[in-house]
Amino acid sequence: EIAAESLMWPLQFMTVRVSSTGNATTVTMHSGSWGTAPLFVSMNNGTLRGHWDARRLFPTLRSRKLNDTLVASELAGFGTPYSTRSVISDIRMLTERSTATWRSSSTGATRFSIAYPRAMPTQHPRRLRTDADVTATFQAILESSMRRWLATGADVVSELSGGLDSAIVTGIAARIAGRGWNTCAINLLDSIECGQVARRGEMVRQWNCTDHTVQLEDALPFGAAGSRADDALVLPWEECYYEAVDALLQRVTRKAPVVMMTGFGGDELCTLLSTELPRPKKQPRGSAPEVAAGLPRFLSKRSRDAILDGEVESAPVGHTAESSVDCAAKGSALYMRRGAWPVHPLCTPELVRFCASLPKEWRIDRTIERRVLQALGCSRRVTHGPSDSFSSAFILAVRSTARPLFEQLFTDSRLAAAGHVDGARLRREYKRWADGPGVEDGDSDGAFPFYSAAMLELTLRALERT
Repeated sequence: EIAAESLMWPLQFMTVRVSSTGNATTVTMHSGSWGTAPLFVSMNNGTLRGHWDARRLFPTLRSRKLNDTLVASELAGFGTPYSTRSVISDIRMLTERSTATWRSSSTGATRFSIAYPRAMPTQHPRRLRTDADVTATFQAILESSMRRWLATGADVVSELSGGLDSAIVTGIAARIAGRGWNTCAINLLDSIECGQVARRGEMVRQWNCTDHTVQLEDALPFGAAGSRADDALVLPWEECYYEAVDALLQRVTRKAPVVMMTGFGGDELCTLLSTELPRPKKQPRGSAPEVAAGLPRFLSKRSRDAILDGEVESAPVGHTAESSVDCAAKGSALYMRRGAWPVHPLCTPELVRFCASLPKEWRIDRTIERRVLQALGCSRRVTHGPSDSFSSAFILAVRSTARPLFEQLFTDSRLAAAGHVDGARLRREYKRWADGPGVEDGDSDGAFPFYSAAMLELTLRALERT
């Protein structure tokens, strides 16, 4: 009965049950539906180990090898899917609602498996009642969800980037609190030109916020201060802007641990169905030759074959979009290392279902979110401001700040030694791209393959040292 009740807990949880019969033991672990701070597990010499920080498992791994298919996918810019499989072959992740089982028999033999849950049913748009107040309902659902964390007694702070998502979370939180509110943000390189400073200033004043910021130019990816290159342990799937986020977390957790509310999941709330999108003039075929033509030229034949022939496992559809839960899951450890518990209110299952059921006209151009901010008293500068972009900072870092490190890594490439890339071609392609003409803001695709290669190189070196 207690076990059954624990599985009904509405927030994130992880249950671990241990049962023994004679010399046989069974350990059953179940993950909650939010997927926050997932458990990473490994098994070696008949011993099962788990931790919310996958880096803690490095010294105990049986193998230091990477998963060929997932490495190839990462290098190609496709990323890795939300799955129990990770780039590091011997590390598994409990995805949302999944169940892991470890059994040891009386003979000492052990077995381990992870079972996925059933996929959640797809929500479809519905017809609104004539008296429906869509904006008020959105606010009521979000407010009800957020109150669960605001009642903890812990210090709470929200990210307020200046975009729609974090603005909604901050606005609702400030209204619930009924007093001053704590906010934080990373100021972009062009924060004044893009209007970020003006938009954030308006909201900080309106909601009487105590604001904390860090400048992105002071904490660029792989910058000298706080660089991941100096860290003994690196995970390939963590935050691209690790240094800046880490600096911000250190600032807001200086006095005490906090609950950190983010805007994760906002982009996915207003996703249009394929049937609601304009039909392209020519349907892309996506044949093997077309896919191969778009792959980075430094990939080895083995990696190309892994992409063209390999099947990539993905967890079933959950309460929220795969991109949302994947981002939340793999970014949690960074927050928790600094004493912040990440909360993603826009991933609230009830809110996700509600928005998915709205007619197209409420989702297109993120109309519902703009209407909510308008109701919260925001001006058009906030409700219809430009989208903020980190692209220029990312390109600058990969091209210049990180260049000495990248060149060093690619000169003695572990990826090349393992057969994932052509080392000589990787070095040539990176030099050609880094020395090439300027890249327009927003076009950071060309940088990602080199960034991914560098992250995997650092991961392999971290595995060697443990």
